[in-house]
Amino acid sequence: MAITLCGTQVGANTGPIPCDFTRGLPKVLMLGSASFSSSDYADVATMDAAILSKLKLPTGSSQKLYPFPAIQGTTDQTEAAKFGNSGYGLRYKMAASVPAYEFQVIAGSTLEKKLLAFDGTNSPLLILDDKGQIWGAMNGTNYEGSVWQVSVEPHAYADGQNPKFTLINISLVNADDFVRNAYAYKTGLNSSSLRGLKDGQLVELSHSTNVYKIKVKIPVSGLNQDLDVWDDYGALIAALTFSAGTGANYGTSLAITSVAADNTLKALTVTFDSSAFTALASLTKIRLSSPLPAVLDAAGVTQLEIAPVIITKP
Repeated sequence: MAITLCGTQVGANTGPIPCDFTRGLPKVLMLGSASFSSSDYADVATMDAAILSKLKLPTGSSQKLYPFPAIQGTTDQTEAAKFGNSGYGLRYKMAASVPAYEFQVIAGSTLEKKLLAFDGTNSPLLILDDKGQIWGAMNGTNYEGSVWQVSVEPHAYADGQNPKFTLINISLVNADDFVRNAYAYKTGLNSSSLRGLKDGQLVELSHSTNVYKIKVKIPVSGLNQDLDVWDDYGALIAALTFSAGTGANYGTSLAITSVAADNTLKALTVTFDSSAFTALASLTKIRLSSPLPAVLDAAGVTQLEIAPVIITKP
């Protein structure tokens, strides 16, 4: 028996793999706790479809992915490994390096407010690079994002000298995920494919008994400048099925007779069932909800999630 542990406890074969995976330039960060099983990553088409489906989940879903804007610049801020020396000069590695990066992205004030929701969080991250590789880690047999500490710094006023970017800083919580537990998935998707949803909002314009006029707007940072989606999506949205509820957690269904397009007001005409509406007590709150983002997307209403509106019966 050999008096060494190097072959059994330490050693690993060191033959290089031709055309092995290596990291490229980071292009898109995707935050979220999405997890992909072996059936998801069995082939490229299935895995790409699974990724896109998680982009279209509603806000609050545990499996949702939130793609950040395309990266315009990267600064390596990795904390270097720490070394120490013995009295005679032998050099020891005392602590491993901790990967950290700063990314430049382009974001307006409205988007920055959304990005700031992730500031100071420890978030799982999948990272797409310019080689079409998505980098993450394995959790058992599931493929997931590695957990990074995330910070977001809004851009400053212009100074006429240098362009201003929103800065995204990330630092890896478990350094093992960068090499020992790192896995790359070669995707057919690109930075144009991986876009986040915009937040729409149902807004009550007016009502007459059980008939309500409802707008669909996208709130923005410009004062009184909310975007009206009607010209792009009004007819498509009006053709979809809405739902309404009352009571505790709005769990009691309220029937909707019809949803129609009012092209004059550029609004939806939502008609609640007359008998059911009349039976409601005065000041009853009604939550009117649009279809989920995946349903909207399938109907041609792309990159939009529409938040519900709370209506109070007179």
